[in-house]
Amino acid sequence: MTKDVGYDALERDLRAALAEDAAAIAPGEALGSILARTADEPPVRDTDLRCLRGPRGLRDLRVLGDLRRGGAWPSVRWSPAVFAGAAAAAVVAVVAWAGVGHSPAPFSPGGPTQPVATSAPTGSASATSAPTRSASATSAPSAPSTGASGTTSASAGQGGRAIPVYYVTEVSGAGPRLVREFFPSSTDSAEAAAAAALRLLSAQRPADPDYVSLWPSSIELRLTVSGSLATVDATAWPTNLGSGYESLAVEQVVYTVTAADPALTSVLFRVNGAIPPSGHLDLTAAVGRGSAFSTVADVWILEPLQDATVGSPVAVSVYGTAYEGATTLKVFRGATEVWSGTVTTAMGQYAQASTTVDLPAGAYELRAYTGNGKDATVTLWDTKTFTVH
Repeated sequence: MTKDVGYDALERDLRAALAEDAAAIAPGEALGSILARTADEPPVRDTDLRCLRGPRGLRDLRVLGDLRRGGAWPSVRWSPAVFAGAAAAAVVAVVAWAGVGHSPAPFSPGGPTQPVATSAPTGSASATSAPTRSASATSAPSAPSTGASGTTSASAGQGGRAIPVYYVTEVSGAGPRLVREFFPSSTDSAEAAAAAALRLLSAQRPADPDYVSLWPSSIELRLTVSGSLATVDATAWPTNLGSGYESLAVEQVVYTVTAADPALTSVLFRVNGAIPPSGHLDLTAAVGRGSAFSTVADVWILEPLQDATVGSPVAVSVYGTAYEGATTLKVFRGATEVWSGTVTTAMGQYAQASTTVDLPAGAYELRAYTGNGKDATVTLWDTKTFTVH
């Protein structure tokens, strides 16, 4: 018989119900692998429990910690409301810890090497009364020259900035996703960079042969800026793409423009001044960026660049998000895996991670993978071929 320590009947019933539910919980088959993988990991940080931020959340975590460390309920008398609140906080903490329903941090529009905007709201946005400035993508700085392989430098031209351009790659199991390349320029103007990025988006072949643009070079994209609103007036609309690819074509423009000019937060699409003739999307109003977690590739390789010739040790850098931040890298020489390792990006947000690899002279391919946190399944997101001299 349980000894009465001063709780009323409702409190005893609540405790008994929670104890019964806890006893019925059986760990899944993945428990052993989870414990093995996390044995040497640091304790869970407050930043990992995003839904418990703020003074109240921290208070609930302290209470739960006291309960766990004491091995029994404290001798203080809790009201039913406080008890229920702590129990709810425990459930939320477990869900956040599992990484299933985390609240994503804002995606960095320009990535690790560009000035960024902290947010880019979705939905409609009306034109402001700010002075209107026009810039045709055709009058933007000319596209950088490339070698036979199409490789371009990721660094800015002298006195200018690197221009980010988003392309599309097909990822097995995830579908089409956005990826990014940088091109050099001689402009220091954010608006001119946005216009140049639009031109490159349709006219410049990406360096990576796995990347494509959904906007053919036959379509001219003209940019007008008013406050935080960009209006992109196209001479035609990409057709026969299907709903998923048409949506990504829109995101390709939105991500490119807002990355090149972080002051811009939404894009109004027009075709020769009229609403685009889309059979799938309502483009009457301006749109902002879609969620990066369903639009952008989970990871892509920053260096080495595609078809680059480098020395050893090879500097390797990726940008992305992953379960527990774990991004697996593998280097192949032909069909033979010659090196593998793991770098940590971030979970619930995007971050850069780097390492170095000692390799003898030869031709290689670097591959970047992420896992799903549930089993041994991994997804291949990006590859780069390079040569060590």
